Amino acid sequence: GGVVVKKVFFTNSTTTNSTVKPVIMKFYVEEVPNYVAKSINIGDAVEDEAKSIALGNITDYTVSDGFMYVPDKEGNLHKSPKDGYSSLEITTELNAQIIENGIAINGNKYGVGHSFTIRAGKGKIYLRVSGIEEKQ
Repeated sequence: GGVVVKKVFFTNSTTTNSTVKPVIMKFYVEEVPNYVAKSINIGDAVEDEAKSIALGNITDYTVSDGFMYVPDKEGNLHKSPKDGYSSLEITTELNAQIIENGIAINGNKYGVGHSFTIRAGKGKIYLRVSGIEEKQ
């Protein structure tokens, strides 16, 4: 039997057709220890902890009371305060490719609802992407 060699060429159409644009990205977490919420500041760099991908710098953040959902006797969930914890919303600005389901940074895709761990300032936080929009 002979050996068949195939050459396959890949093209990345998202790279050639999409331009990098300024993007506003928002992150949210319902409960993070207060000491972690206090460890971030405006201007701090944010990165995807697992992939070491820069996700911009913090332009705004809001710290509110932490909460969790607790079931009652019927199994209905009710919002309940959680002492020692804060909820946190972080806003960053970065440059990224805008794609159909969110953004792409060096081929890594991020969309609203995406859950992962970030490093922000001195903190390490497991949270979700709560918003992505092109900066106007």
